[in-house]
Amino acid sequence: MKKNIFVLLIFAVTAVVCSCSFFEETEDVTFNLQAASSENQTLTEKNQWEFFYISEDGSLSSLKSFGGKINLAVPKNMAFAVTCICESTAECYGTIYPYKINLTAEDFFAADVLLSLTAAAVREKDYKEVQLYLSRFNWQRFMIECSNFPDKSKLDKEKVMTAIASGKFKKTDIKEIF
Repeated sequence: MKKNIFVLLIFAVTAVVCSCSFFEETEDVTFNLQAASSENQTLTEKNQWEFFYISEDGSLSSLKSFGGKINLAVPKNMAFAVTCICESTAECYGTIYPYKINLTAEDFFAADVLLSLTAAAVREKDYKEVQLYLSRFNWQRFMIECSNFPDKSKLDKEKVMTAIASGKFKKTDIKEIF
């Protein structure tokens, strides 16, 4: 009888210890800048970059780094945007995790939309609630659709953000401002 209790106790302790990692809400991810050419990659590594993201408490945070790499604790199974700007050239890069970990100029617009929506909504609602709502949106498809536009700086960000926030976004909402 004592042997069975001891075995059950060992099993219970082992199960608790092993399952703790399953309940972690964040995971560490290294984000990298991916320049368009090898020449740009050399410049990327020499310049200082300012990365923007939403921290665990829901506030907009920034971090400066040389070399184009940043390691962040990101929420598991949630859309998470990271953008960065080169301080000397004003180049903009971005990505949305878990779909990509390399920041590119092509994905900056989509990442900026998610980052802006999250930052704006967190002021009025709980961060976890906002994260859950925005993670239901198909960001991967949105990044693909945005890549069809050569100059993303001309896209109507406000219209896109309003449509996503209202839950009534359509592909045709992605339009250039003339």
